[in-house]
Amino acid sequence: MASAFILACVAILAVFVYRYFKNKRFNELLNKLPSPPGLPVLGHVSKFKKLEGLMDMITEYVDEYDGIVLLRPGPTIKYFAVADHRLVEYLCNSRKVVKSKRYRLFERWLGRGIFTFTTEYDQWKIHRNLITPAFHIQVLEQFVPTFNSVTDVFLEKLSENVNKTVDIFELVNLCALDIIAETALGVPLHAQTNSFSKYVNSLEELLRIIAVRSFSALKVHDWIFRLTNDYDKETEALKVLKGYTNSVIDAKQNTSRSNGATVNGIDKKRRLAVLDLLLEKKGVLTESELSNLVEGIMFAGHDTSGVAMAALFYLIALHPEVQDKAFEELRDIYGNDLEREVTYKDLQEMKYLEMVAKEALRLFPPAPIISKQLLEDYEFNGYIIPKGLNALVSIHSIHRREKYFPNPNKFDPERFSPENQSNITPFSYLPFGLGPRNCVGQKFAMLEMKAVVSKVLRKFKFLPVDDFKLTMIPQIVQKPKNGIFLKVVRRQY
Repeated sequence: MASAFILACVAILAVFVYRYFKNKRFNELLNKLPSPPGLPVLGHVSKFKKLEGLMDMITEYVDEYDGIVLLRPGPTIKYFAVADHRLVEYLCNSRKVVKSKRYRLFERWLGRGIFTFTTEYDQWKIHRNLITPAFHIQVLEQFVPTFNSVTDVFLEKLSENVNKTVDIFELVNLCALDIIAETALGVPLHAQTNSFSKYVNSLEELLRIIAVRSFSALKVHDWIFRLTNDYDKETEALKVLKGYTNSVIDAKQNTSRSNGATVNGIDKKRRLAVLDLLLEKKGVLTESELSNLVEGIMFAGHDTSGVAMAALFYLIALHPEVQDKAFEELRDIYGNDLEREVTYKDLQEMKYLEMVAKEALRLFPPAPIISKQLLEDYEFNGYIIPKGLNALVSIHSIHRREKYFPNPNKFDPERFSPENQSNITPFSYLPFGLGPRNCVGQKFAMLEMKAVVSKVLRKFKFLPVDDFKLTMIPQIVQKPKNGIFLKVVRRQY
């Protein structure tokens, strides 16, 4: 018994010694990177006790250390936060940089695909090329009627709450979910009229669990996660989500498509969903890959759009002069006609509203961080950033640096006027990411925001709630901790 114990101790010691020498150079290079004072072993763990204020804390540090800083939230966790446009350009464009392995937390849900590929660049490119035609301009034009019909339900919800305080995030998030369901799957989800549906609840639960895992030093490990209640909850949520998606796919496959004229493979006689276009690639995609791809689009196009639109409504409520100017632009387009539907041409004319949307995305980027991993050493500003280090591109931080945006915490849509936008430093503004792996749906997102917001502002205006203060917390996307409360008032012409 004693000899077995001694052997076990020797084995454990040997592992530690091996890891020490294996990582010796890595750790020596880490110790040379700029980093604030921390506790022995524990590092900066006291700074990471809660998510509230986390992004602002990171922003303060990257400002103090001129755009790059190494943070240690725990004994074995290292965050290399980046908010320098030169290094951001390298991290977004280089083939020697890949997605962090933390994106594999999504694999039970989204499988190995465009949203989770890390080092498999060639496989990622195949999937990217398959999905890109689904966001062709002629497809996006066909989505505008869906934007209209789904937003009409949102307007009904607002009408029920005139002169009342509402959580605009809750309402518009369900609107965004309905839009992405109908445009991605081609079937109505009715989340706005049935917010307690199994699908809606399962989606929220799954996103909660992934967010918890991403910030947990223990649950991030699969073998520990499998021992927790959240693993069982994730399994149940996945059954609901996958079951719904697969049932829609099966129904689509059993429905014959009408023969109509096509342009670049796009049937112009009927409104198509992304799924319809992907089904044409059935020989290239396996059934599981098809399901995972559609699930990924549902995820990427739901929470992100909901947060972005809710933040926009909140900001214009605080700045009535901006809200009034956006309304006047809409009045120039529609006059006093409250019922005319939005058209694709109308959306192209909403120049000021697009400026407002871009500024809202600067202050509240839905994805505040992009996690990257270096495949080789990289020299920057006299430092060697070692191979294998996870670099966090802090979009929130770079958007709020005085160096790039004077008076950065001020809401000022004029930053994105035609004459000012050209002065923005490249790779300092990236709400949809940049480089080859940027968001394939960014044009969709901007059209959706303008369509929904324009229809709302023609009928309603928003006022701030005196005792409400917005607090955002970083999860999978940046979300309000306690909702976003505004007062809804019917617009008078």
